[in-house]
Amino acid sequence: MKAILAGLLSRGRTLLLLLLLLVTAGGGAYLAAPKEAAPDIDIPISLSL
Repeated sequence: MKAILAGLLSRGRTLLLLLLLLVTAGGGAYLAAPKEAAPDIDIPISLSL
């Protein structure tokens, strides 16, 4: 496992490309996720004396 990590860290361009790919995929997934403008959220309120 250490050899794999050392190999990845020694290849800077590959690591930056992988990071860019992951950030782009995450941003696309965030934008594609359905969102509601005003969701109805019930907040439980309890009274304690």
